Amino acid sequence: MAFVAAATENKILFPTPGPHSPCQPQDGAILTSECSGFLEEQSSAKFEGHLSAAEAAAATRKAGAEMLSFLGEKVGQAVAGLDPAEQAVDAALNAKGYEVVRKKFKADLTFGVVGMGSFGKVYKAKRGDKEFGIKMIEGASCMKHFVAKEIDTLGMVRHPAIVNYVETLTETSKDWIFIVMEFAGGGDLQVALINQPEAFDEALVRVMLFHICCAVGFAHQAGIMHRDMKPENVLLTTEGFPKVCDFGLSRKLNSDTSAETQVGTPVYMAPEINNCETYDFSVDTFAIGLILRDMMAKVTVYEWMIERIPPNQRPSPKKWPGGQCTTSFSAVLVKLSERMSDQLPAKRPSLFDVIQELIQLAASHRMPHPFWGKDQIVVPQAPPIRGGTRMRKLFCTTQGPNIAEEHGLRVDTKVQIRASGDSGDYYDGYVEYISHAIVPGAVHVRYKVPPGNEERVRIVDPMHYSKCLMVFDENGTPVKCQSSKSLGLGSLTKSLGVTAAAAADKAAAALPPTPSFSETKKKCCILQ
Repeated sequence: MAFVAAATENKILFPTPGPHSPCQPQDGAILTSECSGFLEEQSSAKFEGHLSAAEAAAATRKAGAEMLSFLGEKVGQAVAGLDPAEQAVDAALNAKGYEVVRKKFKADLTFGVVGMGSFGKVYKAKRGDKEFGIKMIEGASCMKHFVAKEIDTLGMVRHPAIVNYVETLTETSKDWIFIVMEFAGGGDLQVALINQPEAFDEALVRVMLFHICCAVGFAHQAGIMHRDMKPENVLLTTEGFPKVCDFGLSRKLNSDTSAETQVGTPVYMAPEINNCETYDFSVDTFAIGLILRDMMAKVTVYEWMIERIPPNQRPSPKKWPGGQCTTSFSAVLVKLSERMSDQLPAKRPSLFDVIQELIQLAASHRMPHPFWGKDQIVVPQAPPIRGGTRMRKLFCTTQGPNIAEEHGLRVDTKVQIRASGDSGDYYDGYVEYISHAIVPGAVHVRYKVPPGNEERVRIVDPMHYSKCLMVFDENGTPVKCQSSKSLGLGSLTKSLGVTAAAAADKAAAALPPTPSFSETKKKCCILQ
């Protein structure tokens, strides 16, 4: 569910491009030099004149909606007054200077609740003339680790396209914590995609993707993976500008770590998370690639998974005016979505790469939009490759194919692979890709699992060949693939009697000089 979203029936009045719509960030935006070329060519302009008939009708609808909102709030206050638990919430927030807006935002939620975050419900509240989203966490003492982590994360990712943190409130007598955030009043992206699909033409989709990638890419620069990117976690302002929310499942990576916890929303999970393998920033790229696919979809969101979802749990179809899809997208944008959501992590571009591609696309095939005029922070480079300096020294980027070939593994080699872990049944598959960076020789194996022949991809690093892979000898008989000992830190550590860090340094000394970072691909690769 959305984190701080107001899901109302009123449609968002997305700004429409005009002849001089801006593609230039406002003063104060931080841009890399690569961005400035085409962006500085345009400036914003306001259209003057009387209201058109359509604008007058929109103003009338807005006035009617405000009246209904006022009446709904009064009803909500009366209903909440009958619920002791909600009375206690009101009292706790009133004491801190906040007043809950007791409106009905979603049919299945209490008056005043606009959505559900990772660990609690979210209220809309006011303080003076400002609106806020307040996430309430009950039983906070039992979740203090998660709460502290989320607050720390929010403090590190202040960004124009992120729902920003305001303050934390406590109610010790109830064991409650309230996290106060800025409020996004336009609902979430999924609601907008279903209710207003005609608004998402290529001009809007490009700039929406740009701002989303800038936000999550900014988090990556701080070493933070979001891990739950989906349309419901992209909130919209009342004019439709995107803001990424809900970092409750985020994870901070330092230069020598990866993650392996299975978290997130299954429909948008990268295959390496589903397969309980280690992973890094590229899982966010995968999910955002699917969000791009949602924005371009003709029927509904997560169409790629729709047949596996029970009919009564499927999302509503997109409500196209006249019942017909009226938009189309360039092959370049479709291809970008496919590359971002590639099954192989090493083939996905970093979000920095995606941002640069969008900038280049805007320069060569101009589609101006007012949202290009919003303040933005563009990350200056891709996030550090997971594994850090020591790991980059340890594994020479030219070794991958040689290591795999020593064990009879090449691209397109037929193998048998275990579906997960180091035990269980083997399934027929083939080597689709061999990693060249961070873990040279790690093979990406594509295989099918009966009875439905579901297609999967698993990544096996050289030290786990023997536990996970079978190759075929000259007689066509499957035999266990031997693990590579040349890069086995465990055996090296044991034989030398030194720490893993010292072993890495010794191994690094025996390897050729590592190419500079600028000479290597700016992509993430994961190890099994």
